[in-house]
Amino acid sequence: MPVKVPHWFPWLSPLCAIGGAWLIGVWAMQGGFWVILGVAIVCAVLPFIVFRIACRLRNTGSGEHLNG
Repeated sequence: MPVKVPHWFPWLSPLCAIGGAWLIGVWAMQGGFWVILGVAIVCAVLPFIVFRIACRLRNTGSGEHLNG
C-alpha cells in the first residue's frame, strides 16, 4: 500500500537546500559557487531519500505481526 506524502513535504526540499548550502557550503567548507551549488543539490534531494528510507523501515518492522 503506497504511503501518502504529507502536504508540507514539497516545501521541505528548498528549505533544506538553502540551509545546507549556507551551513555546510558557506560556513563550514567556505567553498565557491560550484561547491555551494553541489551541496544545495544534495541537501535538496536528501529529504526524499530520508522519507523513502523511513517508509521502508516502518513498513518492514519485525514481521511477526504480518505472519498472523
